[in-house]
This record gives sequence, C-alpha cells and structure tokens, in this order.
Amino acid sequence: MAFVVLLSTMSFTISMHYCGDILVDTPIFHEAKGCCNNEQLVIDGQDELQFRTDIISFDQQVFIVSFLYSYDTFFKDHDKNLLSHLAYKPPLVIR
Repeated sequence: MAFVVLLSTMSFTISMHYCGDILVDTPIFHEAKGCCNNEQLVIDGQDELQFRTDIISFDQQVFIVSFLYSYDTFFKDHDKNLLSHLAYKPPLVIR
C-alpha cells in the first residue's frame, strides 16, 4: 500500500529526443540533449492526500489493534536455547 501511495504522489518528466521521425533517446531523470526535436511528457502526481481517522469505526479499530498485536507477537524471537530434555534422565541400557 505504501508503494502505491509513493507512486501516486510522485511526479516525473520523461524527455524524448527525435532525429527526424526516429526516437533516439529517452532519459527519465535528466533532459534530453540533441539537435533535432525534443519533447517532454510530464506526469503529475497527486498533491493532496486525504487521511481521516475519525471515520474509522470501533470495530475497525478493534481489528487493527488485534492484527498489530498478533503480528508483533508472531515475529518475536523465541528463546533458541530452550532445552526441554534436560530435566529427563536417559533410558537405562540393558547391555
């Protein structure tokens, strides 16, 4: 979701350099250099974001809190040095 928000709010320009009718160069982050014909395609991002927390219902808040709590406890490191067999004696050997 964060990736979608990032792309929708980002603006960028694509420059195109033509020699005659043939496309020669298409730089994205810098201006095209050339002698014949240069065109620019400007893609404007969204500049107004609306984020309202007052429209989240109580049920949605409970879901968000329980999801975050379970996600947090799921990825916690468990004690890797826990050896449960230390309290038991080995079996008796017959031979």
